[in-house]
Amino acid sequence: MQFSSEKILIFTFKLLMYFGLCATMFMLQRSGFLHQYICDIIILLSYFVFATTLRKDTGLVYLTLIPWLMLAVFGAAVNYQSLYPIIIPFCILFVCLSLAIVISIKKQNVKVAMALTFISIVLIAVKNIYIAPMYYYDKGDMSIPQNANFIKDTQNFFYTTSSLDTLSLTKYNNKVLYIELWYSYCLPCIKKLPLIKKINEKYRDREDFVVIGIIDGKLDDIKSFKKMNIEYKDVFDVSLLANKELITKLHQKLGVSVYPIELIIDKSGKIISIHLGYQEPLTDYYYKKTTNTINALLNEK
Repeated sequence: MQFSSEKILIFTFKLLMYFGLCATMFMLQRSGFLHQYICDIIILLSYFVFATTLRKDTGLVYLTLIPWLMLAVFGAAVNYQSLYPIIIPFCILFVCLSLAIVISIKKQNVKVAMALTFISIVLIAVKNIYIAPMYYYDKGDMSIPQNANFIKDTQNFFYTTSSLDTLSLTKYNNKVLYIELWYSYCLPCIKKLPLIKKINEKYRDREDFVVIGIIDGKLDDIKSFKKMNIEYKDVFDVSLLANKELITKLHQKLGVSVYPIELIIDKSGKIISIHLGYQEPLTDYYYKKTTNTINALLNEK
């Protein structure tokens, strides 16, 4: 079979469009501009529309769906771990999608298409409600050094306050501390601030609980630190700036340097949990897990 140069050119153009759309969708989702649930809705609509379409030209089908398929496969590959829990429903999901495309080409069977769409809805619900929250939250949990007393070990770390004074965390001995390390142009950090504010408001009347925000002095200067302190004054009880030398020591101490970094410290000064990252769709799950930990520490005798 011979292909004309025109057909090859059209095929190449379509292929580039596929990759371009895939890259665009991936970047939009990763940057937070495209919600995962929107992706799911588009996939579901695509199932039904393309499984029942009377069009013989399937180019539009592939042009629309291939980027989503590639996005999911790429995401699964990047996040792969043994027994990766989200890939199982996704595999079934895309088997259904493949069947739907075959049906759209051959029979336009509405009943089968509706059945496949229903299966997809169930799988997406299971993924979004049960599997994804547990997986993505647990993925952010970091190992904690044994017998490490964070307050005692960092007693010589002096942070800068908004009034340009210096302060050590030893001031908050015998208190449960929620500490957030962040910087001003970190998108996940900014998106997490409403959650931190909600946590702070829950324990506003507790004198033995303090919410502290520490800004990375490598990435923000005094001017931006003061601006953030004013803009988000209701989020943190205390806002601090760690200079370049200090933030390097903190990263070495914690063994991580990816933001946002969440620390929960008990009244004796020991780190109870270190959590990295933030997924906005999982806010309720984050809130439940975090407040359960804080409640247990506050109720300790």
